[in-house]
Amino acid sequence: MNIIIAGAGKVGFNLAKTLSIGHNVTIIDENAEALHRIQEGLDILPLRGDVEDSQTYAHFTDKDIDLFIAVTNIDNVNLISVVMAEAVLKIERKFVRLQKEFFHESDIQKRLGIDTLIFPVQLASKGISSLLAYPKANNVKFLNIRSINLSPLWSQVVLCRKVSPHVTSR
Repeated sequence: MNIIIAGAGKVGFNLAKTLSIGHNVTIIDENAEALHRIQEGLDILPLRGDVEDSQTYAHFTDKDIDLFIAVTNIDNVNLISVVMAEAVLKIERKFVRLQKEFFHESDIQKRLGIDTLIFPVQLASKGISSLLAYPKANNVKFLNIRSINLSPLWSQVVLCRKVSPHVTSR
């Protein structure tokens, strides 16, 4: 598979580490130091460039891209990068990481033809929720929830308080 990852931060590094086994992975970022660190430890193609600039993707016009993953820390950059890459390349599947919850309720995924939107907070809340649903099986002893201003996506965790007597709030 030919895979392009936009963003060479922690998430981009871990994706490249996992996907570089048996696949052709290119990681694009403007941070030369981050690309150098990734290149030292992984068999990938680092490309220094602006993920929001369609010219950055001109290097790949002769290849079909099986998967494009945008995982920078900025939602708008991730969304623009997928639009710019799609304008230049033939991409089979597109995954985009988004932080802001309002994108979850919008139709941005359908409008931009994105296959999967990834919301890290939602994934974390589901993981914690499933752990709390079966505390003895997962060796969960207790959870102190200290913040009153919880995100709506964390509501699943708070609701688990009723399921598990081990969950306490202060």
